Amino acid sequence: MNENFITSLAISKNQNTQDHIYLLTQSQIYKTTNLGATWIPKNTPCSYTMSSLCINDSGYLFFNSSCGVFRSTNDGNSWDLMNTNSWMGQVKWIVANPQLSNVYVSSEHGFYRSTNNGNTWIQVSMSGSNASKIKINDKGHLYVLNTFGEILKSTNNGNTFILINNGLPLTYGFIQDLAFNSEDHIYLATKDGLYVSKNEGATWLLIEQTLTSKIVNILEFDSEDRLYAGLVNEGVYRSISTLTDIQDKNNVIESF
Repeated sequence: MNENFITSLAISKNQNTQDHIYLLTQSQIYKTTNLGATWIPKNTPCSYTMSSLCINDSGYLFFNSSCGVFRSTNDGNSWDLMNTNSWMGQVKWIVANPQLSNVYVSSEHGFYRSTNNGNTWIQVSMSGSNASKIKINDKGHLYVLNTFGEILKSTNNGNTFILINNGLPLTYGFIQDLAFNSEDHIYLATKDGLYVSKNEGATWLLIEQTLTSKIVNILEFDSEDRLYAGLVNEGVYRSISTLTDIQDKNNVIESF
């Protein structure tokens, strides 16, 4: 894989086999089944401004681009267009509940939800209109990163949101992405480096780490709590150790 501008990562967490990891660049989808040692390009029906990729509990792949929202039921070998941008507006990000068939998108017209694998959509709030990204944890809680530098959380499928990053010592616009480990700790990628919160955003700890750049665009955990970080123009890195039970500033990420 020669492309370095990573826009999204999605990991199919398998208990008995190696995780399948899907990577999205601005123009291509890739897959690895050996922790990133080799990457296989997948069929891509639209290679224009591809921004996000996700997997739901049925194993269906979804991605969005300037052409709309696409779904694959056969591991990316073929794709179906699941919307047209005329009614939803330009889609910014797509995410799936890992335990349900629910799929969520943020667009210029608001926040939408599908409960039937993307066949139909309903608008549930306006929170998505200013979203830059949306993520979801294993509990099905939704998190929206908006263009104002805020982190919003929803525990009711996107109907209402609350602000959770009051304790983060950053100015607006510095938040790039977030991810959740098995203990539901929130890891945050910012232009200042990586942060972690163990208390739903009330307090944050800056993590010392050995990445070649602080500008991390994408974060995602696999089933073994290894953290994958997509750096701007520098490819994908994986933490050597698992990231659980961070107690204090002396217990930090050692290397990627």
